Amino acid sequence: MHREISPKLKEICRNDLNEVEERTETDILHIRHWLEKQTHLNFDIDNQFILAFLRCSKFSLERAKDKIDNYYTMRTLSPELYENRDPLLPEIQRLLHVGAVLPLPKVESDSNTRIIFLHLGENVDYDTMSFGNIMKLFYMVTDILLLEDDYAVIGGLKVIMQCKNSNPKYMLELTPTFIKKQALLIEKGLPFRLRAVYFMNLPALFQYLFELLKKILSSKISSRMEVFDDTKLQQLYKLTPQSALPKEWGGDNGSLGELTVTWKEKVQSYRDWFLQNEKLKSNEDLRQGPPKTYLHDFGIEGSFRQLNID
Repeated sequence: MHREISPKLKEICRNDLNEVEERTETDILHIRHWLEKQTHLNFDIDNQFILAFLRCSKFSLERAKDKIDNYYTMRTLSPELYENRDPLLPEIQRLLHVGAVLPLPKVESDSNTRIIFLHLGENVDYDTMSFGNIMKLFYMVTDILLLEDDYAVIGGLKVIMQCKNSNPKYMLELTPTFIKKQALLIEKGLPFRLRAVYFMNLPALFQYLFELLKKILSSKISSRMEVFDDTKLQQLYKLTPQSALPKEWGGDNGSLGELTVTWKEKVQSYRDWFLQNEKLKSNEDLRQGPPKTYLHDFGIEGSFRQLNID
């Protein structure tokens, strides 16, 4: 069985995601039977998890299988992001304390999209808060959304990154390899529809990086990227209803200060889950056929045995 959803979300599933409610359990069972034959994925996966991948794949069984395989394979290929995810580790605690990754409580009324705020600017100290760890926390938070947030799974995600007063040293981390790897993780490995990525108050040096990003990333992602600053909030409001933004940005979708406390407590409450699930990843030695690598299968240098991330 899987979790019941609201009539509004059921309508989206029918009209946009090709879900046939009478067939949902059969589709889940089909994926489960396929998983039983995958020697490199030798662990149990919850039905709700499987359903999220089916919905993200618009109920294409083959796409869902590919997405599930990528999700667990990339956990093997990216130990720097998917190991040491204990929320009580100092490097994670520092990010939770400043609210580096914050989903907003209410979804957009028209699209039912969940907005996630990423903070790369004020209160974020480069010397103790690397961009790699910010992305690690981002994937931790999206795992929580995958487990409990049907709106995020069905309506999709919109990411707004606040870059005001960002430390230029972050440029050292944002190599083409690092950038493309994150894009692959989000596009091929996460069971969410990425609706948009907005960058707020990009410093001049990062503006150049943004143009480079659009050339490196797939057209699917780059076409959904926009840059705004505090003088262009009216333009942002045309793409994101003002009411869907936090109070600090003129909306009524929670206070960033209060959300920082809420999400620190929530991530910490999942500590046992993160510790137990760290071992859930592909075993490439047991894969039928050649092991997957970033170089040959995803187009990025490095393999599950030895990554070469700048």
